[in-house]
Amino acid sequence: MSRELIDKILERLHRVFGVIETEDNVVISPMIRLFIRDLVFESLYLRLGEWQQHIGGNPADSANWDATANRVESSIRLILKGADSYPLPGGQKHVMLIGTLSLIHSQWCKIFPICR
Repeated sequence: MSRELIDKILERLHRVFGVIETEDNVVISPMIRLFIRDLVFESLYLRLGEWQQHIGGNPADSANWDATANRVESSIRLILKGADSYPLPGGQKHVMLIGTLSLIHSQWCKIFPICR
């Protein structure tokens, strides 16, 4: 996988984390961010055939980088929007790791690439 694709995915993850935090007034911990990042890259490294089916081409091909990044962003948005959270002082909420895991588990194979 090229450095350019890795950087594009990292940029999209950073963007979606920030957008969700702003839109939903939530905090996404570094632990959850790293967990999600590692799931995405593990999927890209180990499940190339499934990615090719879902985006219509090889994610490593620069012509498919935007499709790959778009798929990552939309999948992570679904997960974070639906994950349980708990209230913090001041009205903000904290996305729970168990809430994130629970949503991934209940939606297994409905949210590619976070399934197999």
